[in-house]
Amino acid sequence: MQKTKKIAVNLFIIVLFSVMGIFNLANAEVIPLPTQVNTILDTAVSWLTLIAGSLALIFLILGGINFMTAGGDEAKIKKARDMITWAFVGIIIIALAQVFKSVANDIGRSLGGSGI
Repeated sequence: MQKTKKIAVNLFIIVLFSVMGIFNLANAEVIPLPTQVNTILDTAVSWLTLIAGSLALIFLILGGINFMTAGGDEAKIKKARDMITWAFVGIIIIALAQVFKSVANDIGRSLGGSGI
């Protein structure tokens, strides 16, 4: 059952990318996206980054408040440290996503496309 789910998810991703026209899987070359689609994708990525960054900042602040108000309770301290740790992990993932977007954009432009 698990193997079937994994295969179905992988097939869905491949079909999604091929239907969207981002990659031509037969020739393995980049198909330039229309300018309007580029603008929509860029705006969506910017909004998602803003929302995710705001949530990570909120969890970082809440973790700090919980840490300061734990009063020596080990369970509360652990919960607060976990919140802070995962908030930093989220911030790192957001930063890496921006780096990935920039690299993908540069690769798309170097291959003759319009980037992302």
